[in-house]
Amino acid sequence: MRDAWHRSIYKLLVPESCTGDEVLHPSREPLDVLSKIRSTLGDYHFSGQYQHAPAPFGGGMVKIDWFRRYTEAELPASFEQVVQSWDIENSLVYLPQSAPWLEDFTAELANFPNSKYDDQVDALSQLLDWFKLRINGCQDGVVEYYIRKAAELRGEID
Repeated sequence: MRDAWHRSIYKLLVPESCTGDEVLHPSREPLDVLSKIRSTLGDYHFSGQYQHAPAPFGGGMVKIDWFRRYTEAELPASFEQVVQSWDIENSLVYLPQSAPWLEDFTAELANFPNSKYDDQVDALSQLLDWFKLRINGCQDGVVEYYIRKAAELRGEID
């Protein structure tokens, strides 16, 4: 019979809604000492060594602060388009204040490229690439853009 093990992970700094830190054991290592260590190691290594989570609080390659938030009351009455990406621009992507999927989504983004999963990051990056093309003059997306470019090269359209 196997013994039942309980796994406990104690983080040295406990984030308070990502606005400040509360130290787990301040008499052993006060916040100013930990801040110096974090500054020396960098956020990524500090998070792995002291927090047992190798992604910084605000995100790794993708920063959670790059996403704006909206409430249901701020939604427009209708949308021009609804876009879905199958398979960042800083502060140009809006996320809801709360949603059942939001915590998993932001965790995947914050841990990229070192997380186990990256499907949602892939989908977001594809959406942003498609949108960038749309902004630069292509109203239909990447496939239509290349169809139009091919027709221009063949001299079928100006």
